[in-house]
Amino acid sequence: MRADRERNVRQKGRAGFSLFLLFLLSSLFLSSCKRASGSGGRKSLRLLVFEDPRSEGGQQALEAIRYAKLSRGTLKLGGEEYELELLEKDPNDPAALQEILEKEKRPAACLGCFRTEETLLLRSALSEQKIPMINGSSVCSYLTREDPWLFRIAASSLLQGTAMANEAYRKGCRNAAILFQEDDPDAAALSECFRGAFLELGGKIAAESSFGEGEITEDGEELKKLLGSLQDQNPDFVYAPSSGKAGISILKAASSLSLSAPIAAGPSWELPSLLKDGEGAAEDCFFSLSCPLPEENEKEEGTEEGGEGNETKGQDESGERETELEAGSSASGTASETEAEAGSGKSEAEAEVGSGKSETEAESGSGSLETESGRRETIRGYREYLRGKGLSDTVTDTAILAYDSYMLFCDAAEKAGSTEPEKLRSALSHIDYHGLSGEIRFDKERNALRDQVFFVGVEQGEFRNIDSLHF
Repeated sequence: MRADRERNVRQKGRAGFSLFLLFLLSSLFLSSCKRASGSGGRKSLRLLVFEDPRSEGGQQALEAIRYAKLSRGTLKLGGEEYELELLEKDPNDPAALQEILEKEKRPAACLGCFRTEETLLLRSALSEQKIPMINGSSVCSYLTREDPWLFRIAASSLLQGTAMANEAYRKGCRNAAILFQEDDPDAAALSECFRGAFLELGGKIAAESSFGEGEITEDGEELKKLLGSLQDQNPDFVYAPSSGKAGISILKAASSLSLSAPIAAGPSWELPSLLKDGEGAAEDCFFSLSCPLPEENEKEEGTEEGGEGNETKGQDESGERETELEAGSSASGTASETEAEAGSGKSEAEAEVGSGKSETEAESGSGSLETESGRRETIRGYREYLRGKGLSDTVTDTAILAYDSYMLFCDAAEKAGSTEPEKLRSALSHIDYHGLSGEIRFDKERNALRDQVFFVGVEQGEFRNIDSLHF
């Protein structure tokens, strides 16, 4: 009897230990599963976001993507719910990308409003890993012909350069000068396209100069010398595509020289620092954008002003007025956004542009977010988000394109039901997305099919939508 009792005790002990061991292993397994999933047991997807948080434009884009993530919530792919994790990195640090690709779980895609220079640094490593890149700022469409995983959503240099040439010609300018930043590929492409279009319209290029980053000095003396030599040729229009930092120096130099010709540039002049640091020299300059600045940027009655930035006024309320471009305004371009940039050759999608309409009241395009009320609601929510973080609530073109790049990825991933590289790329290629910047569809070379350029100018110390050109 005693032996039987001892045997039963030993068996119960072994059974208890087995149950304890099973419980321990189950706990470890569940803990591992929880770590591999997002909060609440959801699976996790990683998105690589390349923006320089130290730069004004980088901060604008980062906040827009963060807000898009907050607004969009989780993704549902193949019946499962996924939480998105943002891996925020500096595009000027290629080593950071290599570290992620070597040590971290592969990101589903790469987003950002980095310009062509940064894209060139990043694309090889991303393309080798078949990671789609959605770029919100580069205007150089030749990039997509060299990288099958790159999607570009901004209006191209051909469209913006051609539109600016038409706008200058429509204003009666016939003797233009060009001053561009040669170490900025976007600026170089814009100047090349402007030059070709303006000459084709019948205008003349009175003078042309270029400069590099090293010539953008605090006293602005180098740029002042270059502008002085251009001024000697009596231009009636100056096209100066360059960085926002260079833009401030150019405008100050032009003011000190009492240069009377209007000065225009590309999208990098849209940042509030142009008004703040330009110290009044920015008055009457204008630049091209992929979409108009939201009229919600106007101070709303009873709304506190957020941050220290300048508020941006919206569209003119004088009503719509369309003016046909002058006869003979037939600069060659393309409605499909794939252009002939310096040395890159023309794409098969090229068509005639220049027969479009100049619209004094810049319109928002094709029903962003399906309805205009949806667009307004999103802008309003984003401005509240910025004010809540103590930031300026001015919404820029950069922020709008960054927001759209995130939402575009989410839309494509859900349509594909997967983030497998080939499936995701196919879904992006066939997307028809209505975003804050308008309708986004891609041509065969993965450049956004845009057909409108918007002009924003500085009037009484504030940004205003002043015109647009529809092709």
